[in-house]
Order: sequence, then structure tokens, then C-alpha cells
Amino acid sequence: MSKKILKMGMDEAGRGSLIGPMIVAGVILNESSEQALREAGVTDSKKLKRSAREKLFEKIESMADWYGTVAVMPEEIDRENLNKLTMEAFRKLACMALSDGFIPNMVIADAVGRDNRTINACIQLKIFMEKKADSKYTVVGAASIIAKVTRDREIEKIREQYGLVGSGYPGDRHTIDWLMKNSNALPPSVIRHKWKSRSNPYYSKS
Repeated sequence: MSKKILKMGMDEAGRGSLIGPMIVAGVILNESSEQALREAGVTDSKKLKRSAREKLFEKIESMADWYGTVAVMPEEIDRENLNKLTMEAFRKLACMALSDGFIPNMVIADAVGRDNRTINACIQLKIFMEKKADSKYTVVGAASIIAKVTRDREIEKIREQYGLVGSGYPGDRHTIDWLMKNSNALPPSVIRHKWKSRSNPYYSKS
């Protein structure tokens, strides 16, 4: 019996948000599952409507050999470089998969910022980063969907608990207005205080 070829894809969601965590996801697929998910429409989550992402999330959950997520919280983002945090999350996911007994033949991640290179994870497992990998590779698209749906669910918790209005992104006027009105009611753990943006009312260099 031939050995299964396994690919691992990784991507993030919420990188540019003012509110909530960045979620980084990793997914491992075999060739058969990758083909089936490609035919089902798995691609970059940004190209899909929310209802489609939710349905595909369930398919990925049921068909993936393995998947996992890492939440990077606002406090961490305030302390560290975001690109560094993303790559550390990629490494952590690769090590999580390895500790669960999965050794993928290839690991591909969507490029971090303008970075487009290879990084090493545990036992020198190489992670190849490529621009627009979430559109080019089904396995990275799958990770994109897992990350986006997981983050959407975290944002819904914030919406329900604190009455968040808007998307949580700095380009959303509704979010900025809501932040300005609710500045005294929000815990530090919800907001990225040092996310540099002229529209971020919380931004502080200190």
C-alpha cells in the first residue's frame, strides 16, 4: 500500500483588525481530501461569503487529517512585531501537528507581509511562504477558512458581550465611532492599543 502524501497549509485571519485576536490556522490534507475540497469550492476565505465559509468549515473539519489554530491576543500584538508573531504561530502549528504524529510532505503558508521565504520549524521541517498561497493552494485556502470562521466566532462573542458595532477594522467608520463612545467600558484584552493607525483612538506609543 502506498504511503499517503500529506500537505499542510497555514494562514491567518484578523491581522489588520483593531479588535480581538489574530487567528492562525493549520490544516493537513491528503491528496484525495484536497481534490474533494477543491471541487467543493475551497479557496481564499476573502473570496467567499460568510454562509459559504461556514459550510466549507464543516467539510474541512470532517475531511482534514489534522487541523489546529493558534490565537494571538491583543496583548501579545501590543508587545511584539506582528510578522514575528505570525511566523512563531506557523512554527507552533507545525510542531503541534508533529507532536500529534503527522509529518507532512510539504508545508505551505501564505506570505507574511512582504516576506516570501522559507522558515524552519521543529526538527527542521521547512515552511514555504508564498504570496497569495491561499488562492493558489487548496490546503492553504482550507487554513484560511478555518482561521476566518474561528475568528468570526470570537468576534461574535465580543459583539454579544460588549455590543461591538461594525467589523472591528480601522477602515470601518462604524467601528471607530463605537470605540470612541465605549472607550471606558472595554477591557484592554479586547483592543490593540499599539496598532498604529490614524483612525485608532486607542493608539499609544508608550
